[in-house]
Amino acid sequence: MFFRLLLVALALACARSEKLADGCARVYIDYGSNAGLQIRKLYEPHLFAHFHEGNPTEPIFHSVFGENRDDVCTFGFEAGPRHAKRLTSLQRAFRGVGRRVTFFTNTARFAPPSL
Repeated sequence: MFFRLLLVALALACARSEKLADGCARVYIDYGSNAGLQIRKLYEPHLFAHFHEGNPTEPIFHSVFGENRDDVCTFGFEAGPRHAKRLTSLQRAFRGVGRRVTFFTNTARFAPPSL
């Protein structure tokens, strides 16, 4: 189910006239973005270094993306409508400083099986 939803969302993104990943050397996909915390950790690791638990994802991000993440394009998927406004704002802020961040909100829904 997850894989099908991801494929549908990516197919819709690719069908747009703008090719979202053109010029990207690397891509980070965040499925279940919630409020965008993992994407913030990717691009702003210094803001999370002083937390009690630190930033446990940074060693992984560093080994995959290195220190310079200017050529990384990020796609976040979030089904929960309560996060849409925050993610739109975060996308605008990151794009304003040259980061290629795109959030797909309201991309999936769960419907309980009918009896």
